[in-house]
Amino acid sequence: MRYVSALILCLMPLACADPQPGSCECTAAEVCVEGQCLPANRCPDLSCPVGHVCEDGACISELGCATDSDCDGGRCVEGGCYAVECTEGDEETISCPRCGTTTRICRDRVWLTPNPCQDQGECEAGAEEEGPCSMGARVCDDTCVWGPWEGRGEACEAGTSEDEACGACGARTRSCDEACMWGDWTECDEEAGCEAGTTETQPCGSDQGLCVAGTQTRTCGEDCVFGEWAACQGSTEPTDEICGDGLDQDCDGQDLEVPDEYEPNGSCAAAYYLGDDPNPGNPVDFYPNFHNTGDRDDYFFFTFQDSPRSDLLEDITISLQLPPGHKSQLFLYRDRAACMADRPVRSSFRSNDGGDFEFIVHYEDPNADETGNWYLRVRRVEGTTCEPSRRFIMRVQ
Repeated sequence: MRYVSALILCLMPLACADPQPGSCECTAAEVCVEGQCLPANRCPDLSCPVGHVCEDGACISELGCATDSDCDGGRCVEGGCYAVECTEGDEETISCPRCGTTTRICRDRVWLTPNPCQDQGECEAGAEEEGPCSMGARVCDDTCVWGPWEGRGEACEAGTSEDEACGACGARTRSCDEACMWGDWTECDEEAGCEAGTTETQPCGSDQGLCVAGTQTRTCGEDCVFGEWAACQGSTEPTDEICGDGLDQDCDGQDLEVPDEYEPNGSCAAAYYLGDDPNPGNPVDFYPNFHNTGDRDDYFFFTFQDSPRSDLLEDITISLQLPPGHKSQLFLYRDRAACMADRPVRSSFRSNDGGDFEFIVHYEDPNADETGNWYLRVRRVEGTTCEPSRRFIMRVQ
């Protein structure tokens, strides 16, 4: 058997010039078999058949041989029987340490040395390891990965430290002490104005008048700084004020009112005096207005001087020009008492041409002295305005 052992010194799929011991060009891990360098250790993973033993890495017959027929289906090499390991050209994947895998190829019915192991894990499955600082032990699981340390809770490696994010883009640190235990976290530092991703909401707009308040939001960015406020949502915004309609469109807390220069003149007693006996050469021409929805009646009075001549009749003519969309009515009273009793001698009529005019024409009674203070009431029917857009022209002729 010494002769066979010497053959193990040559193993490589290179040609051997001489199959004698020490005469082939094989490595120390190979053996020269029939002119070929083959692996010397070919049976650690093999179960040799009955009547064979594993010697120097190969299954050989306990009996000597002269030809392959002496080896019961095996091969006779230098007087020894070797088991047939594989079929020429076969390739198979086999396991290797730490859950790895490798491949090997069959040459001349013998498996060649496997390729280097691939995809190995951290440890050998089932292995155990004692940790430092009495951390306890850990066991390598079936996937060749270390399991957790058991026996000390949250242990660590002495002298190490770790950081974590906190607050608004801040950070804090803790260190592992000599007993392999984590210390307390430090105070959170480098905090900015807000925590990234958070949002703030605030009311916006006005809730006065016709306005309705809404809400707007802003979001904290990755730099821990709030962005701009978004547009106001769900609000009713101010609009231009409509003067005198009793509503607060511009949401300043009040309805706009611009009383004219004749206010207050909302009653017979508070009537505004227009002057003495207006005539064609000196008519009364003025521009009053209704400045709010509560301003319903405006009162004026003037002095009429009746002529003593019976052949000279004088008429009182009053015209009122109205802005579009407005309606008013005029009432003429003989004196203050008639005004307060609401007994007009004349009321206005609308112009026949469809224009925005109201007229009163009072014809003098030749049999009566009509000298005195005459009263005029202007009643708002529709529309208000803060602009002096109504024009009165009053004359006696």
